[in-house]
Amino acid sequence: MSLADQISEMEGELVHYQRETGELANRVSDLESDLTAIEREMLEAHDFIDFVDKTNPELRVAYNAVKALEGNKNG
Repeated sequence: MSLADQISEMEGELVHYQRETGELANRVSDLESDLTAIEREMLEAHDFIDFVDKTNPELRVAYNAVKALEGNKNG
């Protein structure tokens, strides 16, 4: 195989890996966006739970009781 053939083959591999790297970078970007959305939802849920705990503390007691009962049923 001549040097020119080797260079041509390496250029082809370079293009392949550049394309693959671009696709992976896009996937990482999509996953980062998904993670940001999930984090935002978690913060909203946490704020809601804090609100409910402050305005209706008896609901937390009832929730904990139900969780304890469900744990006993599944165990």
